Amino acid sequence: MDWKIQQPGGDPLRQWRSKLSNRLTIAAARATDKASQLARDDVRNSMRSQRLGGLSRTIAATSDAKKGRVRSGDIQDLDVGGFVTVRGVKSQRAAGALRSYVDQDATNISPVRGRWLAIATKEIPQRASRRKMTPELYKSSGLEERIGPLQFVKGRPGVAYLVVKDATVPLNGKGRARRVPKNGNVRAGRARVGFVAFILIRVTRRSRRTDPRRIAERWAQRLPALLAEQLSAGGNSNS
Repeated sequence: MDWKIQQPGGDPLRQWRSKLSNRLTIAAARATDKASQLARDDVRNSMRSQRLGGLSRTIAATSDAKKGRVRSGDIQDLDVGGFVTVRGVKSQRAAGALRSYVDQDATNISPVRGRWLAIATKEIPQRASRRKMTPELYKSSGLEERIGPLQFVKGRPGVAYLVVKDATVPLNGKGRARRVPKNGNVRAGRARVGFVAFILIRVTRRSRRTDPRRIAERWAQRLPALLAEQLSAGGNSNS
């Protein structure tokens, strides 16, 4: 007597493959999300160690899991990722510092024309007519008349300053500096001060202090271990 073992029609493994695919997709999504957060923390710590603590707050992390872009399907088509990003950069100065110290190997900073590169301080408006403040714009926009003339003061080698030597500012710290009245009388609620309006620097070179790409690569290499960790957790990990 003979017995024949024959596979039934259809695809009996379809349900098993579907469950395996879902489990692997969830584990991969959580692993890449965790890797992006840990990579972000490493980038921030590296920047803090290089005295870039303020800029480190602009480093963020996101992932396909957080954005709801994970879809179950064939394991061969699995494509999920995590990302380290820069967010909340509101000034050109911060953006330039990120490029100089984080993004590029080395950056030469030099004036467009003339001997000095002028950087406006917070003591004066940063823009006029939607243009970035410069000593020329300070004069042409009328700020010299409203606040006071700029005077050149030499500092340490390679650095100088344009200062307003005589102006008034609110005692409560709210409001802008103003020119001292012609009669020399400073009204109540204001104080007579001098301040730096522009910092002047000559051509200078900035080198990268931290390398986020290399840190991201290290965490990419650790993804298999993170994936195994999530699979071992049975897809129930919330990390």
